[in-house]
Amino acid sequence: LLSGVHGHLYKTIFLVGSGEPELVPAADVTVGLIDMLGVRPRWGRTFSADDTQQTDVHTVLIAEAIARQRFGDPARAVGQRIETTAEPLQVVGVMPASFRFPDGSQRIWRVFDPRGPLAQNMGISLIARIADGLSFPQLSPMMEARSEALYVAAGARTVLVASPAPMRAAPVVAEQRRLLFVLLGAAVSLLLTACANAASLELAGALARARTY
Repeated sequence: LLSGVHGHLYKTIFLVGSGEPELVPAADVTVGLIDMLGVRPRWGRTFSADDTQQTDVHTVLIAEAIARQRFGDPARAVGQRIETTAEPLQVVGVMPASFRFPDGSQRIWRVFDPRGPLAQNMGISLIARIADGLSFPQLSPMMEARSEALYVAAGARTVLVASPAPMRAAPVVAEQRRLLFVLLGAAVSLLLTACANAASLELAGALARARTY
């Protein structure tokens, strides 16, 4: 059904160290997502599988504005570290100023860590490219049937059906617009409702326990 599936998770990062401390909108993205969108860093490289093995530092792509603000010349930002209130960030690439994903406010893209607490307790938004030869109207019933079959095979009491929706393009510039129009007809956006529901239940339980103290 799908030729590629990647995900992202919204977050914020508090930058410290050189420059003014600031809270920056960011996103954790899986290796391959930036490549699937067809966008390349203006300086440096995108993520690789080796980046997911880092334990002492997180690999990131940063916006051109942050690179200029903190390093002057964006080309100098590649290979540098940025200090945060949590772990340090290793810059491997600088995205062009025109890049807007997922909603236009993000200025840091960190390689996704499936072992992290956010990944375990919050829903991750997925973007998938439809396989060649398959139309979007054909995809919906096929996904519904397969998702139901997976729940039944797993013995789940409740069946949650995955429903695809066309990808909504964020603000883009001319060189990206053609690609994203292609993705509008060739990609789907999936929300893992089960994860979101689990996170809501966990939060409700935590609030209830807090009231007892």
